[in-house]
Amino acid sequence: KDATVLLVDVGSAMCGQAALVEGGKVTKAEAALGVARSIVQQKLLFMPKHEVGIIFFGTAETRNDLAQDGYGSVVVANDGKLEVPDLAMVKSLTFCPSGGVESDAINGLIVALDFLIKKTRDLKYTKTIHLLSDETSAELGDEDLLECVKQLEATGTRLLV
Repeated sequence: KDATVLLVDVGSAMCGQAALVEGGKVTKAEAALGVARSIVQQKLLFMPKHEVGIIFFGTAETRNDLAQDGYGSVVVANDGKLEVPDLAMVKSLTFCPSGGVESDAINGLIVALDFLIKKTRDLKYTKTIHLLSDETSAELGDEDLLECVKQLEATGTRLLV
């Protein structure tokens, strides 16, 4: 079985800057949502047994299991489920929760790791986290980043940026 978490940045840096695409301008957050939609569509059509979870960071609201520990502005979408993709999941990536606050990719990554560990437990899963962001949401010297790397290695989780 495969478990994939799409970690999408909708913070201020992603909402404020526009990229040129066919048909006009779109924000980086809209482009990231488009990539996430494509991944879900691919899994829906070609890998129907894969399970997917969606997490947004840089959001105006907070909805995750680690909120009490200070991991704010991170929303675990789809009622906190890791599930086989369907059309409702694709539609949920059309509009994201309101964002525009300062985003922290490390906080998002910590919530994503916690989510994957809780949902997969000791079952045999190939675990992957897709981080869809720009370079402004993380600092290389962040101590929590080193801890995340250790957790990624310990759980056998791949991180694709």
